[in-house]
Amino acid sequence: MEPLRFAKGTLESKIQKALTEHMFMREWYCKVLTSNKHQKGLPDLFCTCQSFGSRWIEVKRSDKFSFTQNQLDVFTRLSSKNIGVYVLNGPHDYDKLFGQANWHSFLFNSRGITLSDKLPTPRPKQGPEGVIQNEIIKELTKRDWYVVETHASEFQSGVPDLYACHKNYGGKWIEVKNPKLYSFTPAQVKTFPLLSANGTPIFILTDVSEVDKILGPENWFWFLK
Repeated sequence: MEPLRFAKGTLESKIQKALTEHMFMREWYCKVLTSNKHQKGLPDLFCTCQSFGSRWIEVKRSDKFSFTQNQLDVFTRLSSKNIGVYVLNGPHDYDKLFGQANWHSFLFNSRGITLSDKLPTPRPKQGPEGVIQNEIIKELTKRDWYVVETHASEFQSGVPDLYACHKNYGGKWIEVKNPKLYSFTPAQVKTFPLLSANGTPIFILTDVSEVDKILGPENWFWFLK
């Protein structure tokens, strides 16, 4: 059956829902990420599949769309680490996920991209985990990783704390825990196994000295009580 195509003016939220359902039927697990003042510019969807790996997807209407400055900043930095972003207009674009990342082909400014120095202001994490997370971000950045912090909201839950990517090592999802006292939220207990089962490993780090663990096997399940 021919994948659904949408008429002009269709809301992006409706297109996104149809696309995630289409991908679910093809054995992908997709996690929706929503923008907030502390987390701006990440693509709409992180989708992962045991057979095909992972993809970052931005959903846009075919008749009217634009990129925010934050999206230009983040998409460009992801691309610089060989992490592609795919722009899809609906389920009918599914096959584009198996070609080259295409977000840059949607740019109409021949002068190129100007990156902003005003990145989203991270929301300070309280307590020991916040200290550990800041140290991990600084150490990874020093090692030429690009690191994005995620922040839970009523529309986004269960996503690990950090997404880090490197030109030679790919993308890694990292959850930071206090080794002396930690727990998993119900959303994490649901999401982490789904990401892992569909080919995306998750790494738990409890100290900056452990950053090299993200180059080894995933370890999140060892922390389950």
